[in-house]
Amino acid sequence: MSNRSKIVLTSLIAALIAVMVSLAVLVAWSRPTNVVQWQWCQPDDISYDSYDPYCLSVVEGDINWTFMPLTVMRHYYVFVGRGTQVPSYGHYADYTPTFGAAEARDYLSRASVEWTTEGVTFVEDAGHRLFIPAEMFTAGR
Repeated sequence: MSNRSKIVLTSLIAALIAVMVSLAVLVAWSRPTNVVQWQWCQPDDISYDSYDPYCLSVVEGDINWTFMPLTVMRHYYVFVGRGTQVPSYGHYADYTPTFGAAEARDYLSRASVEWTTEGVTFVEDAGHRLFIPAEMFTAGR
């Protein structure tokens, strides 16, 4: 094998390794973080016949590549389930926030949640409302 062939082969292998490492980093970076950005739990005067209280959480999901290369944003979702742990079992709803990732906690601190026996309503400071009926997150959901 000539020197030129060795250089070309070495360059191709290096490029392939660089692409593989870049893809691995990209996949790891875009995975859902499942970090709870903010959480509200049901008040004592509302009962859904459960020992553990139900909580509504706004959770950080995976990367939204829709507007690449202009912007890369995270998906968020609203989760209602039992307990205050990282969401695992309950009702999920996609959530498109009106805030950037840097402002998430500040924006959510101004939001509110209204609990009724019929369900729970997430109310953004901007006025957006998301109602989740109780039967979507209770009775074994």
